[in-house]
Amino acid sequence: MWDSLTPQPAPTGMDALDKLIEGQKKPYERIAEHASAGGGTKLDDKLSFGSLDSREQRLAFMEKWNQGATGDISGPTACGPAALLAGAVYAGGGQGVSTLIDAFEAMRRKGGPVDDKTAEEWKKLDALKEKIAKHGELSAADMSMVQRDLYATVATGKNGEGQDGTSRDRVMELFKTSPALKKLFDKAEVRYETLDVNGTGQGGHAVLGIGKSKDGTHKAVYDPWQRINPDREARLRTEHADEVAADADAAARRGGETKEGTEELALEKQHLDEAARQAHADQDAKEQAPQLITDPGLLHDYARSTPYWIDDKSHTSARESPYRGMY
Repeated sequence: MWDSLTPQPAPTGMDALDKLIEGQKKPYERIAEHASAGGGTKLDDKLSFGSLDSREQRLAFMEKWNQGATGDISGPTACGPAALLAGAVYAGGGQGVSTLIDAFEAMRRKGGPVDDKTAEEWKKLDALKEKIAKHGELSAADMSMVQRDLYATVATGKNGEGQDGTSRDRVMELFKTSPALKKLFDKAEVRYETLDVNGTGQGGHAVLGIGKSKDGTHKAVYDPWQRINPDREARLRTEHADEVAADADAAARRGGETKEGTEELALEKQHLDEAARQAHADQDAKEQAPQLITDPGLLHDYARSTPYWIDDKSHTSARESPYRGMY
């Protein structure tokens, strides 16, 4: 399925020294350079992903969907549910989403009767499953509802208390509860993994590994944390604009002692601020990157940083959190 995908380009603006420095970085450091500071951006609720019946629709969903797409406060810690949702879509399209819904509903029922609020939410999920059965178009609002309710299931402790993010034990329980979901993932060669995000030797951020190449790397990796393509030149331009604007602001606060008149400084700062905003906008436009990773170099970095999978008892995975310790 992945043979026809074109590898993503390497970062631009790199000279020989840059490449030397890049080569000395640890895998998780190179991965972190592709992580946006915000972690995720809400998608328009009306955005349509189609029926998710076709390969093209499924790949388009995975390239756009990030863990903050729901716009909820849980976005920064929703890497687990986002990865599971992407895996269900890749493995089974709309029907895979229905299988995922059945799995986390069954898991919730094991904890006893659900409250009225949850029961009402499940009626909406039933309506969504009917839409899927009829091959209807699925919107960002539909997928947000699934991720939100999945989060409510896997981001809880043994006694049902809410927690910040998901754990390997809860994900393992989800797959044990639903053999159908596990079979779906296994058949599609999709594996839920957690990424070592700060060199501690412990997984802390959920990603999705897809397939295996001859060299042991995945054929693709889905990373739910919103991604960027580092552009060194654009980054340097924005940093310079920010520094100059800050200098002008500081001079204005001192009453213009370094230049004649505060009005001139205020006007200069206004122009510099506008230049900085434009530089940031240009950078953001250039840096947008798909959530689905096929670049060979990055796939090697992920392979060296994600030895923590849910069915491997020899490793311990920390509670998933947004790139713990990187920011």
